[in-house]
Amino acid sequence: FRINPKGLYKHGMAMFGELLAAKPNLAHRMLAILEKKGLLKAVITQNIDGLHQKAGSKNVFEIHGHLRTGTCMGCGRKYKMEEIMKRLKEGELPPRCDDCKKVIKPDIVLFGNNLPPEEYGKSLDAARKCDLMLVLGSSLVVAPASDLPAVALGSGALHRPVQGGAKLIIMNKMVTGYDREAEVVIHESLGKTAETILKELESRFRII
Repeated sequence: FRINPKGLYKHGMAMFGELLAAKPNLAHRMLAILEKKGLLKAVITQNIDGLHQKAGSKNVFEIHGHLRTGTCMGCGRKYKMEEIMKRLKEGELPPRCDDCKKVIKPDIVLFGNNLPPEEYGKSLDAARKCDLMLVLGSSLVVAPASDLPAVALGSGALHRPVQGGAKLIIMNKMVTGYDREAEVVIHESLGKTAETILKELESRFRII
């Protein structure tokens, strides 16, 4: 990004617009309901679209950042993404800071960037303390986020659960490297899975 900031904005502008306009799906709403009812402590996400918050989730750790704001790479001034998109549409490529004229970078983790330390620290703490971890729609191959199930299991790098570690439920279309350690594995679309779970929660516990 430092070498070619125009590239990200030129090729990512349409994607940014689509993500900002996207609406939460059943899976997002399911997690928000579980949190509201006190059955879910936190959501850890690699997505940058902010859909968990749009669905109503409160305790969300965005370890790959988000598209709500951008930051000047010179002075650190914050800009709302709506302002950045407005400038892009007006032909300002790349958008620059009003104060120091340096490039504004979206607050997302790009290749080679470190994860936001506060967000990842909270994620590690949540993984260590949880008694059950749900993995939704992740292949669990992108490190270091892929290490979080091992942290929850109390198993370190070898994925071997220890007594007292959390239980693991995986909902993903494809096989993951943690399937053998999980209590439950569902290889189905998240939409169908979330719909089924929401119906069960309503019929059995009337929590919706």
